[in-house]
Amino acid sequence: MKTPLFQVSAPGRICLFGEHSDYLGLPVMTMAIDLRMKISATPRRDKKFRILMPDIGEEDAFVPSRALKYQKPRDYLRAGVNVLKRRGFQFQKGFDFEIRSDIPVNAGASSSSALVIAWLKMLLTVEQSSLMWNALEIAKMGFETDSSISPSTAGHKLSCIPFSPPRFLLSLLVYYTEILDFSTSTKS
Repeated sequence: MKTPLFQVSAPGRICLFGEHSDYLGLPVMTMAIDLRMKISATPRRDKKFRILMPDIGEEDAFVPSRALKYQKPRDYLRAGVNVLKRRGFQFQKGFDFEIRSDIPVNAGASSSSALVIAWLKMLLTVEQSSLMWNALEIAKMGFETDSSISPSTAGHKLSCIPFSPPRFLLSLLVYYTEILDFSTSTKS
């Protein structure tokens, strides 16, 4: 991959107490950890998004301006694009993305939440949207992205959002706002 034009990252997090009780409206205490999801972007000449995920041996490619159907149960990348498209973003430029992480997968360190937030931040960055600096809006978009994933993601705490008390939404927005301790760099 060429030298990236944009780079963003978001931290993982651990739950100190209250794991799986947040959707019941009960208190939860979380803490960001010093492990990060990192995404870099390099412009392409076409309108395609090509995403390399060497840490997990996966690759994806799609044209974001077209209708995007989910290809797997937790298709966070397409879900994030769809959320922003519903908000009016059109994605007329293509990019090669590389996603790397030192957050362990399936270890309770919120690798998927870090992916969602870093991905949304990157999408807003490549679109040069002023929303890339609005932590609360990105938190709301993260919530919407997670909740738009198919209910077939059994066991994923966000699959029960439509049935959750308002306090759950608030605690999730607080969490997403806290996880927005990400870095962004732009190279000219």
